[in-house]
Amino acid sequence: MSIGNSKKLATCAAAAILSMFAALPAKAGFVGNTVHADYLFPDIGNAFTNLGDAVIGSGPEFAVTYVSTLTADISDTSILINIFNGDALFSPSPFNGFHFFDTLGTISPITNVSIASINRFDFNASDITFDADNIFLNFEGLIVVPDSSLLLNVSFVPEPVSALLFGLGLTVIGLGWRKA
Repeated sequence: MSIGNSKKLATCAAAAILSMFAALPAKAGFVGNTVHADYLFPDIGNAFTNLGDAVIGSGPEFAVTYVSTLTADISDTSILINIFNGDALFSPSPFNGFHFFDTLGTISPITNVSIASINRFDFNASDITFDADNIFLNFEGLIVVPDSSLLLNVSFVPEPVSALLFGLGLTVIGLGWRKA
């Protein structure tokens, strides 16, 4: 192999490696984005309490107090619901719970919401409904005690730029090997 070909191969390899590092999963999550929350009751079409918008950062973004205090602390890929001070019975009705959604259309589409952990109440996967932009958590009919918590994991579609850069990196590697 000539020195010219070695330089071309080294340049292609360096470009490919840089492209692959740039193609590591982009930030597709809540942090830095604006989320809106409503507390819905007695059905999914009725915002009993408009909790407003919050730019997601550290600490609880939303709180609602009735018999108990519920807080929602959203991180990049999770939602932590804490229930404090007092037993609570969530009235049996078609819907009694939180609705979180992407206010500005800037969050990558949601692909999955799953339960990571539950402490002291009987919430299950059938109480979660979601689509690309919305998450509904229905506590209807549940009984909870103080210091209950629910941790949810949220997955997002990777940003398209990541896939494009990864593909470009693979193409550059392939072309470099082919020419060598």
